Amino acid sequence: MFFQEHNIVAVLDASHPYAVEVSRCAIAACTQFNIPYLRYERPCLERETRGSSDAATRGEEILDPQLPITHYQLPITIQLDSCETLVTGNYLEKQRVLLTVGYKYLPLFRSWQEKATLFARILPSLVSIEAALAAGFTPDRIIALRPPISADLETALWRQWEISMVVTKASGAPGGEDVKRKVAAELGVPLIIIDRPFIDYPQQTGDLSTAIAFCQQYLFK
Repeated sequence: MFFQEHNIVAVLDASHPYAVEVSRCAIAACTQFNIPYLRYERPCLERETRGSSDAATRGEEILDPQLPITHYQLPITIQLDSCETLVTGNYLEKQRVLLTVGYKYLPLFRSWQEKATLFARILPSLVSIEAALAAGFTPDRIIALRPPISADLETALWRQWEISMVVTKASGAPGGEDVKRKVAAELGVPLIIIDRPFIDYPQQTGDLSTAIAFCQQYLFK
């Protein structure tokens, strides 16, 4: 067992907010071996500060998933609990959609390839590109970029591809969520944000100094 072989005395879980299995495995191992665990979660953008217009804030209400996005006054921000919820509604129909949700979720959108024009922005890695191609994305609808991406570049990309909707994760400022919200409001583009999956962490903090202090107390034991 890794924990025993390497004499692990504590775990600071700073994995990606959507790396659910990593966190679950860490929690299970810490419980099994009675090892202190702390989750450091990158801060979310506060709901009251999300978006830069009344329309964007107003958009975070419960909407009818069967109505086309054009039914609502734009710009609008929609919060959904998962990509699965997104693809079972009609949000994407006849839209030019930029997906910035990571390559692992792209197969969920295969059934929408004929009903919408989908673009995938992914990391510049072989596994990401192969996954996008396997999910039905043609090379001209794939862009491989490594974050961070500036507001100017976001704006240029959305305009170049004539994007009419963007789907992203609730990744907080470190993941560029604030930039996407700003650009979406300025361009009047609907923004769909996939919420972070829920995990019942034993201990959790969003304060970096607390996370560092947690590590320091076990460094010289």
